Order: sequence, then C-alpha cells, then structure tokens
Amino acid sequence: MEVVIRKTPEAASAMAARVVVKLLRQNARAVLGLTGGRSPMIFYRELVRIHREEGVSFRDVTTFNVDEYVGVDRTHPAAFARELDTELIDIVNIKKMNTFIPKAGEEQKFEDTIRKVGGIDIQFLGVGADGHVGFNSPDTMLGARTHVTPLSRESFAEAEKKFKNIGSAPRTAITMGMATIQDARCIIMLAFGANKARAVAEMIEGPVSSMWPASALQLHRSVMVFLDEPAASQLKHREHHEFLQAAREAGG
Repeated sequence: MEVVIRKTPEAASAMAARVVVKLLRQNARAVLGLTGGRSPMIFYRELVRIHREEGVSFRDVTTFNVDEYVGVDRTHPAAFARELDTELIDIVNIKKMNTFIPKAGEEQKFEDTIRKVGGIDIQFLGVGADGHVGFNSPDTMLGARTHVTPLSRESFAEAEKKFKNIGSAPRTAITMGMATIQDARCIIMLAFGANKARAVAEMIEGPVSSMWPASALQLHRSVMVFLDEPAASQLKHREHHEFLQAAREAGG
C-alpha cells in the first residue's frame, strides 16, 4: 500500500484528486468506482472544483456505485446514489446513461456490465470504524462478488440516522464484494478522523482477516491510502510510511 498522510482531509483529498486528473488526461473514457460516506465527499468536492476551475472533463467517464440500500431508488433522500448525484455526477458532465448502481436481483448483470466496459480503472473507497468496505462488514466472505447482505450493527445505526423522519431504516443492502473491488486496476482509499484510526491501523498493518474486511486490500497490486493526521494516529510504523512517501514525492 502507498500511504499518504496530510494534516487535513482537504490536503489529503487534493492529492488524491490529482491521481484522478492524471488518469482522465490519459484516458477520457476512464471507468470510476464511486462510494458514499463522509470522507469521500470532501474528495468529490475537490474533483468538482478542478472540473470547474481547470476544465477537466468527465463527459466520457463511466461510473459504478459500490453499494446501495435494498428497496431504495436513486431519488430517495437517503440513497447513496442521490448523495453521489448531488455532490458529483449532476455537477460535472457525466452522462447519467453511463452511471450504474447495483440492484438486488441484478447482481450478475452489474458484474457483467463492469466487465463489458473493460473493468474499473480507479475504485474510490472509504472505511468504516469497524473496518467495513462498502457493506462488506466484519466476518464477510473476502472472496464474495456483488451480493445482498444484512446491515451490521454499525451500518444499521448509520442508516437509522439517515432515515430519521423519512421512514424506517432498511436492514439489507447490496454491495460490491471484496473480490469485485479487488478487480479494479487501482484503489484510492480515503479515511479521515480519529474514529477511523483503529480500522486504518488494522487495514494497513494488521493481518488479513475477514473481521477487518479492509485488510484484504493489502493483497491488491495498487492501493493508495490518503489519511489525515487523526486517522493515522494509531499506525505503529508511521515513520516508515512517511519515509517511503517522501521518497516517492522526490522521485526516488
């Protein structure tokens, strides 16, 4: 893993966004995997800023959302898809016909569509405090592909907050499996805040374990992890990670 630590989420997101800009300038038809959550939203706002101020085009980009609540359509106020539409897709010039959301009962169709477009170039991810990725919760099958799954205790608690005053929170979701995520050519993980510190340490330095699904990313060939200071606070080998990153930035 390539670990990048910056003082603030904004500084880390700015660096992550430059990776995407480089890809889009090389390949205007890039395929991006999108994820919801608080940390990625800071990153998406930076992409929007670059689109507006630097004229970087997303016109020919294809996107795949990593997950969604079962029984919730794209326009629902609590849908991850609506959040992504509002924060990114409807602002930059991505064509809605080139945006794909996993749906219960259409798992294989979703997987087939990813393959038909040539696979995902960069998959954006966040990590939960319990180490979940998408809705791949602790004790998930690390070899699973897109599937429907019950919400974990932490994920259900988050859902209850989102659905407060607008209906009952769902208890199931559909998510790319860890095997689907691992197929992406590159992964950008964003984790900000002290509440993510334990999960970040397990993901980067712990053993690969289904109890910390994010740890499976250690097996991927190209993962960039962007952290703020609080999220990096429990790394035991922080100096090592910072030394390597300094060498990369210096061209060493």
